[in-house]
Amino acid sequence: MKSAISNFAPWRKAGIEALIALGCGVVALLIALYVLKINPSQLGERWGSGGNDQVLHYDIFSSALNTFPFLPNHNLGFPNAQNLFFAPLFDPWSALFVLIFSPVLPSGIWALNVYSLVGFIGTGFTAYFFFRALRVRRAIAIFFAIVFATVPYHFVQLLYGHPFLANYWAVPLIGILVLMVAGDTTNPFAGWVSRSRSVAQRRWRVWLPIVVITLLVALTQSYYFIFAAIVVGGTWAVKAVLELVRSRSRREFVRTMLWPTVTTGMLVVFIGAQLAVLSLNWGDRYAKYFGARLPLESELYGGKIMNLLLPAPSTGFAKLAQWAQIYQSQSPTSPSSENPSTAIVTGLAFAIVLVVIVVRLLRGSVVTGLRKPTVVTRFIDDDRIGALVVAFVVAFLFFLVAGLGALLAWAVSPEIRTWSRMSIVLSLLALGVLAVLIDMITKKVWLRIVILVVLGLVAVVDQIVGPRKAFDIQITDDSDLKSFVSQIEGAVPENCGIVQLPLKGFPETGNLGQMGDYDEGLFYDFAGDSSLRWSYGSVVGTNANSFWSDDDAPAAFAADVKASGACAILVDTYAFTESPGYWQAFVGSVADPNAPTLVSGDKDRRYELFVLKN
Repeated sequence: MKSAISNFAPWRKAGIEALIALGCGVVALLIALYVLKINPSQLGERWGSGGNDQVLHYDIFSSALNTFPFLPNHNLGFPNAQNLFFAPLFDPWSALFVLIFSPVLPSGIWALNVYSLVGFIGTGFTAYFFFRALRVRRAIAIFFAIVFATVPYHFVQLLYGHPFLANYWAVPLIGILVLMVAGDTTNPFAGWVSRSRSVAQRRWRVWLPIVVITLLVALTQSYYFIFAAIVVGGTWAVKAVLELVRSRSRREFVRTMLWPTVTTGMLVVFIGAQLAVLSLNWGDRYAKYFGARLPLESELYGGKIMNLLLPAPSTGFAKLAQWAQIYQSQSPTSPSSENPSTAIVTGLAFAIVLVVIVVRLLRGSVVTGLRKPTVVTRFIDDDRIGALVVAFVVAFLFFLVAGLGALLAWAVSPEIRTWSRMSIVLSLLALGVLAVLIDMITKKVWLRIVILVVLGLVAVVDQIVGPRKAFDIQITDDSDLKSFVSQIEGAVPENCGIVQLPLKGFPETGNLGQMGDYDEGLFYDFAGDSSLRWSYGSVVGTNANSFWSDDDAPAAFAADVKASGACAILVDTYAFTESPGYWQAFVGSVADPNAPTLVSGDKDRRYELFVLKN
């Protein structure tokens, strides 16, 4: 059977495949809406399930709606600016998404919620092409694309407040790159290239998928492009060793390794170029905000085999859910390790991969000892399976607690620390192995239907029924805050600079009292007046953040307030629960702390605004 991608021309066939892929994404989206119990009216409401991280992402999406994420936003970090270039929370493709859709998105709340849901469409879309690249039948590709797009990992990351991690549409493209690097027999574009009618056509057909796919992967979320470099680079290294042994001459080795090397090199070049640009300080940054992370943290957040093999605690199979929950709560090993939330179908695929690894290791005594090749021996020896298994082993070595990920943290950088998230790459590769197996053993249509129906029923209970009961996006009632922001807009002039107390850095500077890490950004999120400037938001480690850094005494604070030209002081009293009157001395240096202009209408009277007199 020819790969769907190798049949890229004529274009009508490509269009049909794209529509089917889009259909997979839409089905995944509908499943997500059902599981998360989301209706259209909730797209404009703040979801509280992700805690501080959720608030962070509402803050940066609100900023991105008005200012491209890699440029200064002068409405934040008053009197200077917030520049998310120095806190690379956005990946370029996500930033481009917000830029394109900003004209039709009414707020940053809407932007993040829509982005989170569109991730199901994107993942289903690319996953379908990965499974078609494996040359499996269309029905099998559709089934596994939907399964992969709706694994519990997707919902868990979303509810953790990690929208960029939940948007893992690039992971299936990593799988395609693995197939491209593994050689001509697995490269889904090899047939398309071989049918070229001219040298010029052959050249662009070779280069087009390499450039497009590596660029797509390289500019995605940092975890995933690092995972791509590891898995694709590892696959390339294993192939290079094998070809050194097999090749009869240097010329043969160079010819065989040329395009796998170009593909891997292109990925590394694009990633390196991005990192080089992001490392520039532009005369503003003097320290990276994540510089406090330690290599040791990579061991704390590594993955555990038991968590990988057990189903997600959210599964609809009650007994299995109980086992998973007991292990998660009672295991003393790396309690901070993030549960990979494995789907049961994926767990079955993991088991098959482990069997394949053992059998391939014993191939000399087991497989070659059989007189007549069987479907099992053909499956074990299939080049697609070989490529997927090699990539799986490489990824697995980085996934483990105290695995190669910890070594990378010590030797290179500790920025990537939660190596348990490599589980989503392992899931893709394992599901690829299972898909090829089903495709090879189901020559009869009725058998294929039976297997897919059984697996589908398992997936419905495991990935839909259980998660619907377990997950809740927790709609937040912000009516009091919205009302207060509206009152602020009526009480201050246009272009007003508002100094927010406590003075706090961004991001990852921790909670203060009862105030969440990123709560001060909510005022900007709900402000309808885009001319107002808020002091919160300048990135720590930049000169823009230094303006208020020495204001540890009322006199210094008063001098900086005057120098900034601020027109108001906004106090969040939740930040001062341990020392309730501490803020009054600072406000008292510029205004009467007992005579606020506005007080919020919530039962705790949490916020107080002091409009300054000229």
